[in-house]
Amino acid sequence: MSQATLFLLKPGFTDAAQPGKTFFCPSCVYVEGLLGTYPQLLEQLQVVRVDFPRPRAAIIALAGAENQSAPLLVLDAISHSAHVTGEYEGRSLIDGKDAIAAYLAEQYGIDLSH
Repeated sequence: MSQATLFLLKPGFTDAAQPGKTFFCPSCVYVEGLLGTYPQLLEQLQVVRVDFPRPRAAIIALAGAENQSAPLLVLDAISHSAHVTGEYEGRSLIDGKDAIAAYLAEQYGIDLSH
């Protein structure tokens, strides 16, 4: 099985629209929880934590400027999984915590969300 790249936002970011506050991405924290619960995933995935401000160059390089949301799982080939949410230059993209969790269960054998 080829390695996939999982993009997550680094916690503790600021948002110019809400000065003086710091934030975390709830969906990214959910996926971080999966990584903590199933540490074997860290051996299977390349995990890249990116800063909140756009443009997010690391994501753009693999998924294109129109796909900068996180969490995002980028497969290095086209997949026919029902959890794929898009494609970019020969790679399948899986956007969102629920689709990512379902794909990880399907491909890496972790438990399903209930």
